Amino acid sequence: MAKRTHDTPSPVVVALQAEAKRRKLTAYALAKLTGLRIQTMQRLLAGQGSPTIATLDAVAAAMGFAVRLGRAPKM
Repeated sequence: MAKRTHDTPSPVVVALQAEAKRRKLTAYALAKLTGLRIQTMQRLLAGQGSPTIATLDAVAAAMGFAVRLGRAPKM
């Protein structure tokens, strides 16, 4: 597995971006669905910053998914 840098969005962010694109959800629509700020959704969709688990959970829940945490495999 390739090492991720802070410039590379996490697989969870990439999956949420892809699902939002598939559903044609804008940052505004996601903000309305989640109750989060539009700027937060814009950054998420652009792959910028490092969203909190709470943000990822809210976006995932708005699209009918769940974020599940677990231990990373030992390298």
